[in-house]
Amino acid sequence: MREIIADGVGCLIDFDRPFWMTFKRLLTAPGALTRDYIAGQRQRYASPFRVFLIFATLSTIAWFVVTGGHTEFLPESPTSGVLAKHQTARQWAMDTLQANQHLINILVIPVLAVAYKPLFRKQGYNLAEHTAGVFYVYGVVFFVEFITKGWIVLMQAEWLAQGVFVFTVFYPMVVAVRIYQAGWISGLLRAFIGQVVLYAVAAAFGLFVVFVLPPLISPFFPEEVPVEATPSEAGEAAAEPESESGP
Repeated sequence: MREIIADGVGCLIDFDRPFWMTFKRLLTAPGALTRDYIAGQRQRYASPFRVFLIFATLSTIAWFVVTGGHTEFLPESPTSGVLAKHQTARQWAMDTLQANQHLINILVIPVLAVAYKPLFRKQGYNLAEHTAGVFYVYGVVFFVEFITKGWIVLMQAEWLAQGVFVFTVFYPMVVAVRIYQAGWISGLLRAFIGQVVLYAVAAAFGLFVVFVLPPLISPFFPEEVPVEATPSEAGEAAAEPESESGP
């Protein structure tokens, strides 16, 4: 594991021949590539951590550039009124989760390697070898996200977003079958269980941030936090008494 990480960090921006050969085989034969790397043929290929880090970084940059770090699955912050400190703490937690959603998704990816170890134990791979396969697979996933994110947001291409989501779910499952050379039914079932574990951990982390973390950090927030009204809200509030006093 230490060797994989050191190799990836040291060669992050060196797009040499092994990188392009790795990229080509990731698109054509990701299962065979991973088995070759695990078998010791490492001089010909870029390390899985390097591939994962490059495309995860590009995907993250594209996400922040295009969306500004905002998503639509969390409620917006109130624009006026007074927030108690527990409300302030919870809003801060939700805003932080919202702004860093993509980074969190990246950080939980190694959980899949941990899940694969007992699920595919007959293959005899250690945790580092499972991690190598996962990093190669999600390098491709993040590459697809990188090249499609701008089109999805700028063109409001909901169909493309749905297609990318389906690819993100099923591509790792199909490649897992090829990496571990398991039967299609049993292999897909075990890979699906790994995906369930991955998404469950991500969801559990989100629930922790939204519901468990705020009470723990609320003592560090002021008792009440006033929120100023926007100009449009202020105009509406000023117009209400006039309409009531009319004929």
